[in-house]
Amino acid sequence: MPNRVVLGLLAAAAAAAADDGTRPYFEWPYPDRRNDNRQGRVYLDPSTQNIPRAAAHRGFRPPSPRIPEVFDLFLGFPSYRDSVRCGYTLWTAYARAAHPDRVHAGVIDQIVDGEDTGCLEEYCKLAHATWPTETCKHRELIQLTVLDARKSTGPVPIRARMQQFIQDEEFCLTVDAHMQFLPNWDIELVKDWARADNEMAVLSTYPPGYDKIGPNLTVPAADNAHLCVFGGHEDHTEMPWFSRQVIHRAEVPQMAPFWGGCLSFNKCHAEKRAPVDPRLPWVFIGEEYVRAMQLWTQGYDIYSPSRHGMVIFHNETKGDGAMKGNFWANAGNFPNQYTESSQSYTRLKMVLGFPMDKASVADVTDLNVYYPRKVRSLDAFLNFTGLSNVDVQRDRWQCEQMHWVPYDVPELVEDILPGYSMRQSASLANASTGDVGHVVQDAVAAANANLVATEHEILRLVQANAALLRQADNGAKAERDDKLLAAWKDAEANLAARDAKQAEATAALLEDVRIQLVHLKESTNGNRGIAVMAEYKEIVLLQAFVVVAAIVYCVWRSKN
Repeated sequence: MPNRVVLGLLAAAAAAAADDGTRPYFEWPYPDRRNDNRQGRVYLDPSTQNIPRAAAHRGFRPPSPRIPEVFDLFLGFPSYRDSVRCGYTLWTAYARAAHPDRVHAGVIDQIVDGEDTGCLEEYCKLAHATWPTETCKHRELIQLTVLDARKSTGPVPIRARMQQFIQDEEFCLTVDAHMQFLPNWDIELVKDWARADNEMAVLSTYPPGYDKIGPNLTVPAADNAHLCVFGGHEDHTEMPWFSRQVIHRAEVPQMAPFWGGCLSFNKCHAEKRAPVDPRLPWVFIGEEYVRAMQLWTQGYDIYSPSRHGMVIFHNETKGDGAMKGNFWANAGNFPNQYTESSQSYTRLKMVLGFPMDKASVADVTDLNVYYPRKVRSLDAFLNFTGLSNVDVQRDRWQCEQMHWVPYDVPELVEDILPGYSMRQSASLANASTGDVGHVVQDAVAAANANLVATEHEILRLVQANAALLRQADNGAKAERDDKLLAAWKDAEANLAARDAKQAEATAALLEDVRIQLVHLKESTNGNRGIAVMAEYKEIVLLQAFVVVAAIVYCVWRSKN
């Protein structure tokens, strides 16, 4: 029967979607962490990540990336008493960039005068050794502010101050002060950003350590770091901290729920439309989550870089004395530190929609500046990231394939990107879901064509036999045969009308199948994939039953 052919092709298509040695995946080690994933290997399908889940939004897409032929790049980072590694970070950035003359650096160097050397001093030592004919090559491209480290109140106010260095650069990169860049990092980062196929993309993660650098300063062979696992939501600050999940065979950036301060790469309009909130002193845990909220609710989407974009690595050496303490050592220098910290976390909870103590007092200064009208809602952000602001038992780790969420107020994005319209993109979107979708669509279309052809063939044979019978008989039989032929003509007309409806139903079926395939391709791990297969099987069997019933009825009519 034709429906068996369809189901056979569907099974073959699902099998083709299994591991072919190229699909990205991660190993899920947790038996129970409020997540759909089972222990074992979980496959991802980033080809569907910019397609919304909701059927009503399936035609919407993010804006396509826009890359000018020539552009400048801003590189910014804060340094806290880490001058030696800070200088090395700057040196690898300029020595290994394909276009160092287009890299504009901005550094906030927090040191203790008389105890620490400066970041710029350490950079110039390395620069002079590399380019001995110049005193300090590329010095004119480096903006630097030196601050007393003993007055530091944490990374957030420093990041906000660092943003003031940004001018009219196209791309902005922020990192830690203890990093190492690979050759041609500036070109490769832009290439990887373009692979996300989203002008509003932000590449962000916790980069791996130096030990993961490939031979001769090359990218890792197959792995990249992805932020989707969190903890700490239950502690007194109620803010999450993140840890890395390793994705294997990631050829394109992977959509992620979280932002990491160690590496963030995006268009500079992100830094201007979602400025860092400087009124969060003493905040460390929670800094990255509120930054993710600012970006996401302004229409930006976070992706972990692919393995090709892993061109910056983190110095994870402990106890080498290069970094001298952290800002928490300064708490005793501020008599009101506890009050300031409490106000900061109250402000943080307020903008994130988390419960606040009734006795808490929040600093509400400039909320409209740092948390302006949202492109996407706060509730949508909490749902997207898997954190509940009501009950931690509802938390879930969003490590499976994620999908782009359309804008609630697309005009705010469209205003900065002339020519883009989210709603108009629906009519231009490509409905294809890949080779698996084409196989199933072709199979269903072919099966329907065969069934209709079979119905017409039966009618033709019955009508021909009735005509022969009419020629062979006479008298009363002729009148009976005329009625029979008239009945069959009516049946054929009814069949033509039914075929038209069948064509409409088939088109609707194919569209439903296309939507199901989007989910089928991403869920070949476990019960969800089986449920989709079962749902599709029911659709095909029901359609086949209706068609076969019509054929049986026609044959019965012919015999009577």
